[in-house]
Amino acid sequence: MYYDNSDIRQKIMIRNNLFSYHLNKDICIEYFAGEGVLTKMFWANVCKNVICVEKEQSKINKINLQNVTKYIGNNIDFIELSENIEIIDCDAYGLVTDFIRKILEVSKTKQKIIFFTDGFFKVQKKLKHLKYNFEDIVKSLYPDKYFYEKALGGNVYYGYLYYNNL
Repeated sequence: MYYDNSDIRQKIMIRNNLFSYHLNKDICIEYFAGEGVLTKMFWANVCKNVICVEKEQSKINKINLQNVTKYIGNNIDFIELSENIEIIDCDAYGLVTDFIRKILEVSKTKQKIIFFTDGFFKVQKKLKHLKYNFEDIVKSLYPDKYFYEKALGGNVYYGYLYYNNL
């Protein structure tokens, strides 16, 4: 059976790319935090403070760490929280590129890394007439560097986008 975090090792390996960049690790934000599996296993150990945003209260209530601040509601309603944060995680499993565009619109930092889970692959399989490929979509976000790969156990892409305007 496939569930959201069946590829947790793969997700964490991709997030380890964070250490290749000199980013402010005082705070990070995880949108679509769910029960906080990535926060508990990775972000809370890497960053001094973590902001978790999740629409389902029953899920976010399972995150009980001292260095975590929780927000309950629609992720887009908390987009401004990311404006001064350099490390952002969007573990959405839906189509996340429009959400990332909103993050980039409010961003005030010189550099930023955005980790993502995106369900484009799953949608593309259902809608054979789609003329875009995922790489075109990623490039349309104009990152300085990027990486993505298909999840080992499912129909999503994992990856990151890095922006540097120093």
